[in-house]
Amino acid sequence: MVLTVPSAITRVPATPGVITGASYPCPNSLVNAYSVAAVPGAASYTWSTSVAGAIVTGTSNTCNIQFPAAIPSGSTVSVVANSSCPFSSAVRSKGIGSGVPNMPSVISGPASGQCGQSGVSYSIAPVANATGYNWSTSCGTIAGPANLNAVSINWPASFTTCTLSVYATNTCGTGSSRTLAVTGAPGIPAAISGQCCSLCQCCRVLLNSRITRRYYF
Repeated sequence: MVLTVPSAITRVPATPGVITGASYPCPNSLVNAYSVAAVPGAASYTWSTSVAGAIVTGTSNTCNIQFPAAIPSGSTVSVVANSSCPFSSAVRSKGIGSGVPNMPSVISGPASGQCGQSGVSYSIAPVANATGYNWSTSCGTIAGPANLNAVSINWPASFTTCTLSVYATNTCGTGSSRTLAVTGAPGIPAAISGQCCSLCQCCRVLLNSRITRRYYF
């Protein structure tokens, strides 16, 4: 006689696998598809996002999300698988952020004493997800390309202060500008170093250095 041992029946679906879809969706975008591999035993799926004002549609293993103008950093897209019992799986989440490039980091390059200087180099660190850059200056001229993370500037022969600006771009839009104030005059010298003598010390120095003359008649 053969005894058949029944296998354990799991009413709770397995946790969905990795969510595929854009990690940096564009703000105000209408079509953003996210999906997971089909979970055995799942009758439907519940999708959600932490982005306020987003519209989520779809109850299969694929959904679409319409994002609003603001997608805060650290936002998520999440999904659970539902059985017909009904029971739900553990949550699977994916981190997302705005696809618009961030503000560039500090502009590197000389910021004083630039009257009449030509071919002066300035640069920023590459910005994540940026496909281009836009440099501009309130005076002077840009020598060469203005769409890279580095630029060369010809400053005018006479100026007080000019502003150098740059922002990053991609298909989602443009990020905030980073600026650098550049002056024509040299910067203020650093603090003067050295020992300063007291009044009495200075008097002794003067007395010791005086030349005494004698006259004979």
